[in-house]
This record gives sequence, C-alpha cells and structure tokens, in this order.
Amino acid sequence: SEESGLSVDYSQDVISFEGQIESRFQMPKVTAHSWDMKKQALAEGASAEPTINAQGDLTGKKLSEVLGLSDYEIHSTGPIDKAVLKSWADATLLKARLASLRGRVSFVGSSKPKINTLLELKGFGKRFNGKALITGVWHKLKAGQWRTTVQFGLPPDWYVDRPDLSTPVAAGLLPAIRGLQNGTVKKIHQDDDGEHRIQVDVPVIAPSGDGIWARLAQFYATSSQKGAFFLPEVGDEVVLGFLNDDPRYPVILGMLYSSKNAPPYTADQKNSIKAIVTKNDLKLEFDDDQKVLTAQTPGGNKMILSDKDKSITIQDQNGNKIEMAAAGITISSAKDITLKATGKIAVQANLDIGIKATTDLNLEGLNVNGKAQLAFSAQGTATAELKSTGNTSVKGLMVMIN
Repeated sequence: SEESGLSVDYSQDVISFEGQIESRFQMPKVTAHSWDMKKQALAEGASAEPTINAQGDLTGKKLSEVLGLSDYEIHSTGPIDKAVLKSWADATLLKARLASLRGRVSFVGSSKPKINTLLELKGFGKRFNGKALITGVWHKLKAGQWRTTVQFGLPPDWYVDRPDLSTPVAAGLLPAIRGLQNGTVKKIHQDDDGEHRIQVDVPVIAPSGDGIWARLAQFYATSSQKGAFFLPEVGDEVVLGFLNDDPRYPVILGMLYSSKNAPPYTADQKNSIKAIVTKNDLKLEFDDDQKVLTAQTPGGNKMILSDKDKSITIQDQNGNKIEMAAAGITISSAKDITLKATGKIAVQANLDIGIKATTDLNLEGLNVNGKAQLAFSAQGTATAELKSTGNTSVKGLMVMIN
C-alpha cells in the first residue's frame, strides 16, 4: 500500500488509542479444495505466506504457534481450477494476517489519512510500532475542534459471513451445510436403519471414512413395493442436497456425467435419442426422430418397434427372427422351427397356403384327412405309392387307373 505521509507519535499526537493482538484466527497455512469432475478427485490449492505492512514484532505465522492451530482448510463443491483455489487460499491467509494487529487511534485532525494507505505509528511499543494499514477513517468537528480517528487492521470475519436477520439454518440445532455437495457412492445396500439409503463419501468434507447415509430421490416413488427402482453404481458421482441445510438429512438429488464418466450417447441438436443403458449394456433406446423403440441385450437379442418402417421385429443372437410389417409376418431361423401346442394348431388363409421342403415333407397322425372342395391331386415325379397294411379303398363316380 502507499504511504499516507502521516506519522503519529504516542507521546505527542495521540488523543486516544486502543489496540488488539489477535492470535485466535492465525493459522500456519490455508489449503483450498474443490471437486475436479474431470478427474473425479479433489483439486487443491495452497497459500503462500503474504508480504504485508511491517508493524510490530510478532508476525502472523508466529502468532499461529500460540494456540498450535493446524492448517486451515476451505472447501467448495464447484469445479474450481487450481489457480483460483490458490488465489482463494492466498486471500484467506492475507485476510487473517491483516487481522493480527488491529485497533483505533485518535489525534488532531488531518486530511492525510486515506483508506488502504499506511500510517506510521511511533512510541506505541514494539508490538504496535511500524506501518499500520488504514482500513477506516472518521473525522469529527465539535466546538471548533477537529479530531481524526483512524482504524488499522481488518476484522477477522468476512463481511459476507455476517448473518442477516432470518430463521437460523438447520433450525439453529447444529452447524449447517449450505449448497449442494458432490458425493461418491460407497455402498448401495445394508442400510442398518432399513430406510433404503445409499452410503456416500463427500470428498470436500472427508475424502475417506464411513461416509454418510443419504436418501435417494427417485422420479417415481409411491406406495409399498411400487415405483421406479434405479440405483447408482458404487463409485458413481452424485449430487447431494440437505433438508433444511441440516447435515443429518442428506438427499441424493441425481447422478452426474463428466469427461471421465461419459454418457453412452453424444448429444445432437435435435435431442432425438433418449435411452437407459445399464452397467452390463442392457439397453432401452427411444429414437424420437425416427419414432423407434429398441430393447436390446449385449448378446444381440433385441426387439424393435418402428413407426418409421411400420414394423415390429424380434431377433435373437442365434439368427432367429420374427418380423411383423405391412407385407405380413415373416418368421425365419438359421436352424429349425418347431411349433407345439397342448391343444389344437389351426392354420387358415383366405388365399393359398404353400408348404415346401427342399428334402422330405412328412405328415403323420393318428388319422390323416385330406379334403378338396374341387380337385385333389397327389403326384410324384419319379414314383408314387399308395398302400396300407389293412384295406385300401379307391372310390369315385368314375375311377380311372392308367
């Protein structure tokens, strides 16, 4: 900071003085953490000791040893990069150092003091002598006398942290947790309370340990044993909210994609594809553009309902296929087709029925009946044989043989 050009001597200039040396808020170092969604791990930025105005003979680092405080950690759930984290940590430590010495001094009026300039203090003892940072200036005129009061040093708390007049968060029962938090799924079963909760680690609070048990928000949760059942996988990144900002009542609001945990599809401008793909590649796909619904297994078994082709297709991994389309129904197989029924099987067509085999065609039954309303023909290109182990009858109004 710039010099104010003003020096105040305790023995000559001072009307009143009050000063504090504060060690409660002095920490050795500040470390800032955030959640790196690309790496699915914590990102870190550490502070460096700042260079500040030379006042007193006790540095902030020396004062931090009085109470033996450990390094101070600050956290954000946002994806803040390391450079910003370091700036945040540096600013937090600088704020603390500028709060180590603070107070007010009053003297005969002067226009020289300005905020964010340096005031030289003399004769205040080795603890306060030196260049003090001016953080407030008041001028008072009364009965022809002009008095200037200068504040030096900063308060230890940030202005944004000062509470407004409102209902206390977490009902004032315990320290609140504000905003959404990133979590990593630790366990999805064996909730000791039987509340169907998910065990989650919250890295910015505690990267490891027992985690917390959180309820899972579903898009459809209704009466007993009804509703949707979609659970995250162990290791998945989830986003947590807290009822009434109370850390005892976490709720998983949803799961998150990232460059490390990428979605199964790439978005297009039309947003035409919706899908569910499980960890073992069971797939249910909705194509809004083509109006096609596909259910598929990783082995290649699938069912396709298509408005585009006006068809329903069922196909398995063995090459068997049933297709229902505008032209009719086609059943095809790479091997055999077997039709069985405990009752009857009836085949009926308004037009022709054709049965053809490239090798043998066998018909067998307790009784075999063939009936034609007009003509009945049986023919063999090489041979034709009609025989019975019992009686054989050939009847007609006219019977012609050869």
